[in-house]
Amino acid sequence: MYNDYIHKNPSKKHPGCVTLEDVLERCFTGNHFSNLHLTKAQREKLVKDAVGSLVKANVLSFSGGDFEDLYDKVKGAIGVLNGVGLLVLYDTTKMIGHILSPKVLPEKYVYTQSGAKVGAKTLLGVSRMGMRVPTSLLHPYFPDVSSIYIEDILCIYKKWFVKGGVNTKRGKLPYCPPPLPPTPTNPSCC
Repeated sequence: MYNDYIHKNPSKKHPGCVTLEDVLERCFTGNHFSNLHLTKAQREKLVKDAVGSLVKANVLSFSGGDFEDLYDKVKGAIGVLNGVGLLVLYDTTKMIGHILSPKVLPEKYVYTQSGAKVGAKTLLGVSRMGMRVPTSLLHPYFPDVSSIYIEDILCIYKKWFVKGGVNTKRGKLPYCPPPLPPTPTNPSCC
């Protein structure tokens, strides 16, 4: 399954996103944002306000921390703006992390928004889940795979996990191990 995914998705770059305006324009026009029914003028104002807040917070000079630190910095800068939810915060942080040098990407956690949450809940055998799962809980299923790729695999193959290994678009995929039991220190896994 992982080899199939990597073959189809060789790069996890965000082409064309080189400025904060590019990043925010992409985040604010994605599927997760369309339900707000913003006009073009409202979206442009939101992008302008968010860029101003991120510049003021100096996020492009971020260094010496991990993805969670960058996420907290982005959340502190734009999390209070009307229309910025968890998915926009995560996507914005991920794209900013890609344009920083060195890159700042998720390592400790797999962020489970939308489809990735469906895949992770099914794979781990839990009914409730927060917005992130420790990568260590998913490494038994995806050894030596980075958090960002695990997130994509969980999202892309969510129907396969739910159907127990059958995805009607791709046919039968390799065997998936049964869910791991919750840990004693973290009974809900998240």
